[in-house]
Amino acid sequence: MFRSTILVLLSILTLSCTKKSFQQSGSNVAEPPIPPLPRFVPLFQDDTSFAHLDTLIFLKRGACFGRCPAFEYIVFNNGLVRYFGKNFVEPLGVFYSQINEKDFNDIIAKADSIQFFNLADRYPENQANYIPDLPNTTIMINYNLRKKYILDNHSAPKELKELEILIDDRLKNPSPLPIRK
Repeated sequence: MFRSTILVLLSILTLSCTKKSFQQSGSNVAEPPIPPLPRFVPLFQDDTSFAHLDTLIFLKRGACFGRCPAFEYIVFNNGLVRYFGKNFVEPLGVFYSQINEKDFNDIIAKADSIQFFNLADRYPENQANYIPDLPNTTIMINYNLRKKYILDNHSAPKELKELEILIDDRLKNPSPLPIRK
């Protein structure tokens, strides 16, 4: 009697632990793919603390001995853009906005197409050819676990200049962040 009770319990346990599959009859409809989450969520004016954020893109045009525009852009990993107009630009001061995914993806695609991470770290490559009176452009991209800074004094490849212009075009004229209600 004891053996038959144990045998019945083991049978029940074995049957209850087997994988069960349920199939709807006549349903050959595939579920639609789940769209990817947005990279950047909408930001507000009180979201401008960047203490724990990482920089994705940095572009700085430095001053010269003349009237060269001096400014910088920083794009953080939550999409926050910090603009700092320093000299001979409008507007002067610090302003915040948000980059949209299309502009960010366009910048990264251009960087990939010119093999940004394989370019030299400085232009001109020979430090003896550096001209102190010219404005420097510093550009940094941090993407897919790769991070690279390039200092451009002069003689940079045309493609790098195009990337600098693209970043400036996509980030200038920031619209202010909305106020949280």
